[in-house]
Amino acid sequence: MMVRLFLLALLSGLIGGFNVGFAQQGSGQTEMLSGKHFRVSYPKALQAYAKALLQIGDAAWEAYRELYNLTLPEPIELQIRLVPEKGEKFASLWTDGRRFIFLEVGSEKRLLSPERGGAHNVYGICHELAHIALYSRVSQIAGIPEGFAEGWAHYFGSVITSHLFEKLGAEVYPDPHNYHETSGLGRLLKQFETRKDPSTLAAKSLYEIERKYGRQKLSEAVNRTLSQRPSGRDLVIKFVEALVAVTGDAEAKTLIPEQILKPKVRMGTEFPDIAQKWLYYGLKLEWQDGLLRLRYDDGEKDGQWSIAGSGHGIIFCKPKGKWQLLAVEFYGARYGALQPPDEDFSIFLCDANFKVVREFKAPYSLFAQRGEWKWERIVVEPTEVPDFFYIVIAFNPTATKGIYMAYDSDVPISHSRKAFPDSHLFDTEKVYDWMIRCYLKPADEETARQAAETVRQLESELEGLKEQALAHVIRPEEEVVVEPYPDDPAEVARQFMSAFVNGDKKALAFVVKEKRELFAVLLEMFRELPLKGWSFRFLHFKLAKRNPEHDFFSRMAKRVIEVQKLGEICFAVWTGATSKDKPSVINVGTHAVALKRENGLWKVSGFETWWNSIDIPASAKPEEVERYLLEQVRATGITDYSAMGRTCYMPLPEDLAEAEKTIRQVLSWWQEGKDDKLLGNLHPKSKVAIGGDLKKFAEVQKQVRAKMKGMKLVRLVPCRDSIVRHEQPEEFRSVEQSLTKLFGAHPDEALGKNWLYARIAIFDAEFSDGKRTEKFRLFAIKEGNCWLLANLPMRNP
Repeated sequence: MMVRLFLLALLSGLIGGFNVGFAQQGSGQTEMLSGKHFRVSYPKALQAYAKALLQIGDAAWEAYRELYNLTLPEPIELQIRLVPEKGEKFASLWTDGRRFIFLEVGSEKRLLSPERGGAHNVYGICHELAHIALYSRVSQIAGIPEGFAEGWAHYFGSVITSHLFEKLGAEVYPDPHNYHETSGLGRLLKQFETRKDPSTLAAKSLYEIERKYGRQKLSEAVNRTLSQRPSGRDLVIKFVEALVAVTGDAEAKTLIPEQILKPKVRMGTEFPDIAQKWLYYGLKLEWQDGLLRLRYDDGEKDGQWSIAGSGHGIIFCKPKGKWQLLAVEFYGARYGALQPPDEDFSIFLCDANFKVVREFKAPYSLFAQRGEWKWERIVVEPTEVPDFFYIVIAFNPTATKGIYMAYDSDVPISHSRKAFPDSHLFDTEKVYDWMIRCYLKPADEETARQAAETVRQLESELEGLKEQALAHVIRPEEEVVVEPYPDDPAEVARQFMSAFVNGDKKALAFVVKEKRELFAVLLEMFRELPLKGWSFRFLHFKLAKRNPEHDFFSRMAKRVIEVQKLGEICFAVWTGATSKDKPSVINVGTHAVALKRENGLWKVSGFETWWNSIDIPASAKPEEVERYLLEQVRATGITDYSAMGRTCYMPLPEDLAEAEKTIRQVLSWWQEGKDDKLLGNLHPKSKVAIGGDLKKFAEVQKQVRAKMKGMKLVRLVPCRDSIVRHEQPEEFRSVEQSLTKLFGAHPDEALGKNWLYARIAIFDAEFSDGKRTEKFRLFAIKEGNCWLLANLPMRNP
């Protein structure tokens, strides 16, 4: 150990003044570096990147102070973790909003430049510092209007990224690249032209403010706002007031988008109308000594959550009469520092429309002992409650500070939400209830006299709503029975999809046991679509062929669903739906459903969606869907969109057939030694064509044919890489690199930037003489109406 410390001490003098140490973390050793404003812990294998990010972090910290007079906490703790168990493509970066930044990667590849499959790591550090600059100076993170916090971090992060590129250059990063263009203002300005999401609009508003009034005025407005330590709900209002004050221009507020100035509550709940009595089935009413306690839990904790940027909401209803809220009780435990922070958390009483009736405050110091689970009853000023109401408790937590809220899973239905007033209202992801209770007392003499009877009446009424309540609950472990169960797999797929798109839990009866939990989540998503104005019109099915080389939809289904892993057969399924915004058209979504046998019955084992949805006339028939889809593919060459908006490409069915026909003819000429015809069917820009020199070309081919004398073509099939998917960068790069070698230049240069648009067909060829076998990958390029080969049966370059 002493030898190692001595070596590290020597090393510290060789790396630009950084302090080097090490610590033990988990089962592996973690190195440490300290700079002027940053401290980095990292696995030794990532030392080069850790050094770079330390230098970048220090420079970014100072840039925020230099450019915007924003002083950040110090030291900022950057923790880099290598998590190979999450897969080599995994990358995640986040902050506790106070002083810590966490970077997890599945492999070193995710630390490469974005062009080489890495994440935007330089920008990421600048982005998270912007979050810390904001979150560390507001009293409550939750309630910030949608998009503003991310837009804030995106704008300032982009500005600082470009500033660092000008100051530090490309070589500061182990994989040098132009991070100004890929991740800084160069990228941001392009996004302004194409993206209209709330975060981009917020970033653009800050850009326009700085462009119109100058950086100093923006800095003054930002710092004046943060000096007031506003809540998330008040942040934008205070910023607008400060901006008008420092610029002297009342019109300055017009630069802030209306949707951020007056945000709508984001609703992600299946039942926003909480005035339906069945929603309260399972409520326990305990009337004793003039007080009524309302609860759903049984007193036993089954788990806990801390929700950054949100709160723990739960719905209650009251008996007839006038009742006042006296106290709120919950079961929780504080985490973080040894001593509780010197701040309060909030308890909101909201009406049935999720409008705040009253906000109450309570100190963190109530949970003085870190890690101690306890019931805490907080007495509030007596406040009359509506017939139906929410209690929301918000702790403003971070990764290193907060209070865990316990939940109880042993409830018949969920009455709980992830919520914050004026911001959002979301259902919980599973059936459970927060362990939150409230205490009511009669607000007048009449209510007090009848309290015992009205409590019994409400109990009886809720018990009578049991069947209605349980019909809405989706539990993966519940055995849903369908009788008679169909023998035909096509009928299984039809009944499954019919129930699935309508949010009917009957769909789970058709799902293999190990996938029910996943499908329960998807089922909840389909249940939300009618709330967003969608209604389904039809379903259309097609069995994916077992040999799908020349069937477009079968190839896509096999490709997307990975049927070899998930099932024995696969169906392409089209859903037709109309929206309230476009009633005259049907939006067609394309899906793939895989089935396999479980206990002798056909069961759904996989479901995937292709994001290439199209609009067709409302009068169209289901069987016309394929025609409309193929017409669009032929017109655009675009066959699919991923969820990230990236594009997928593949040849059309008739193109594949034509490409195969050409390849077989060319290979026949090649074996017969007809080099003149052969050369005429090679792409002229391919290096294999040797610039059209027939003599040299013939000499090369003669040598190759001699090595394969007696061998014949025994197999020729399309390669799966004929479908190039940008969201699989390694696969995309493999095709790109192969073509670059074949043409001696990047495909963009050799073939034009539209080379991906259904112009590349890739086939695997196999030759054999019964004793020897040779395999080759052949690339065909479509030029006009002709397919030309880029290579021949020889070792691919």
